[in-house]
Amino acid sequence: MNKCAGCTSTALGAIEYDCIARPDIIQQYFTKGVTKAGISKATMIIFNHKDLLLDQYLDHFFGIDANQQLVPSSEGYLEWIRPGMVFGMAPKIQMQHLLEAG
Repeated sequence: MNKCAGCTSTALGAIEYDCIARPDIIQQYFTKGVTKAGISKATMIIFNHKDLLLDQYLDHFFGIDANQQLVPSSEGYLEWIRPGMVFGMAPKIQMQHLLEAG
């Protein structure tokens, strides 16, 4: 339980996130795996300026920032990833049906 000014919060669990992209994005930018060069060319999507998950991943593993687009809608977020315009981090539970559909 965490306490802050005027409130208390209790953790309810954890959400697994995966970095996802359509196969054509993977073919275009990540044919040799996820590399600094591929990430530097591809466009990633984030929810808003407070969404640091993908930034932290890229900084931790590659020491870089990437070209970012903001889409402040959870449904819209996946709608940008689905046609192959961008890649991004999404909750596994929210995108599982897309992964199963290919």
